[in-house]
Amino acid sequence: MNPNPNVSTEGNDPAGAADRLGKLIDQMISACPDAVILVAMIINTCDPNQEPQTQKYQALIPGIVKQRRDAGRHVLAVDFTSFSTNDLRDCIHPTNDGYKLFGDYWYDFVTQIPSDWISLPVGGDPDRNDSCPSASRQ
Repeated sequence: MNPNPNVSTEGNDPAGAADRLGKLIDQMISACPDAVILVAMIINTCDPNQEPQTQKYQALIPGIVKQRRDAGRHVLAVDFTSFSTNDLRDCIHPTNDGYKLFGDYWYDFVTQIPSDWISLPVGGDPDRNDSCPSASRQ
């Protein structure tokens, strides 16, 4: 939502960003229809130039999620809008302590996923190719 076109290369129009978000969620659903998708609402900003567009975009996300939920998809909005701007190092990105709080927020939302949305994986473990770090195989 940055007004600087060198930063927001796809524009800072909340409706356009919401449309792109909806298309991304639809791609995920298409690729894996039984996936649980948690959609984070971006945090607030203390930058007065970004704040109006950020708030407009935040307000659109619940509707995008509701549309997919109403269609029977396993999609939840994760509301980060209450995250304090005091935990931001540059009005946009969290401090190290802020990231720790993010982890707690995510945990709270993950525990709210309806249990009937979770199923056992299908098939065996995927084959790993040589481009995967060996540490991940241990």
